Amino acid sequence: MQCNALTTMTHFECCQCKLFINGLSLLLICIYRPPPSSKNKFTLKQFLAEFETFLGGFSLNVHFPIIIGDFNLHYDNQTETYVCQMRDILRTHLLSQVVNTPTQKKNHILDWVVTPDIDLINNLQVMDKCISDHKVIVFELPYCKPKLVKRTITCRKKNNDNQALGTDIQRAAEDMKNDYNKNLVDTYNRKWKQL
Repeated sequence: MQCNALTTMTHFECCQCKLFINGLSLLLICIYRPPPSSKNKFTLKQFLAEFETFLGGFSLNVHFPIIIGDFNLHYDNQTETYVCQMRDILRTHLLSQVVNTPTQKKNHILDWVVTPDIDLINNLQVMDKCISDHKVIVFELPYCKPKLVKRTITCRKKNNDNQALGTDIQRAAEDMKNDYNKNLVDTYNRKWKQL
């Protein structure tokens, strides 16, 4: 598994994780789009443009990308201009958003699961776990967990005499102290003779 944050985005945060399962690679992408505010001055138009550029950069190269996250865009409002534009962007890139149940306490679909193949997403559930005002989305992928590979690790076992080790450390510390004191006395004597 390889994970890395994509820092080139300015209107949303993004982290991707590449999983290797039985010789197949699966790209999981997690997105968070902060809602526009007077502080960040983000607009939905800017987000859509950047998101479309982002999709163009990987969708042709990756066989099965699955995009999850908080888009802060009411996917359930099918007549809203930006939702219609997002649906067009997803359609252009042969992607589908599969969550159809409200994911937030105000009954909107803000959290999405986007995939090129809806058959990849099995048993999708939206559950209220009272963690935040957003609900938890859980789904299964049709991949089997690889069997655990048993390995034998051998090492040399050495019996340590902890008491002897402690004595050796004490002796070494005493020797260092004696050497330091001897050097200090020698330096003092040399300087005294120079006077």
